[in-house]
Amino acid sequence: SPYYQYRSLSSPTSIRLLELHAAETESDILSFTLFEVDLDKCPYYETLSYEWGEPAGSVTALCNGKPMLLTPNLKQAMIRIRSSLPRPDPSSNLAATNQGKILWIDAVCINQASLPERSHQVSMMKQIYYEAKSTIFYLGPSNS
Repeated sequence: SPYYQYRSLSSPTSIRLLELHAAETESDILSFTLFEVDLDKCPYYETLSYEWGEPAGSVTALCNGKPMLLTPNLKQAMIRIRSSLPRPDPSSNLAATNQGKILWIDAVCINQASLPERSHQVSMMKQIYYEAKSTIFYLGPSNS
């Protein structure tokens, strides 16, 4: 399949985080890297809380370079967060490092197609939110 394929998590205390990549222009495709960490030795991350809206993904983003379907609400929330990131400087060799934002987003960081993983990760949600540095609430596009 050309789409991103989840790998099983390696331990019962593992979670996935994503690094949302900065964009040079607003129209750049939404892109992020998904990676596994141990929740007990977790790096700095923030959680995203938003309304799922449609149950199934219908808009495309790039996850680890492969297409992944997201719900329109989630894509809008991620584009809004991305717009607050510093734009990468193409003239700098550091452009690819440390430009993104590290997030935990249930719809992406949990393999929703795996019932065992989903139920296990849901049982860890209290700790996932507790360990986060903050939670971003996305209430939808502004009406202005």
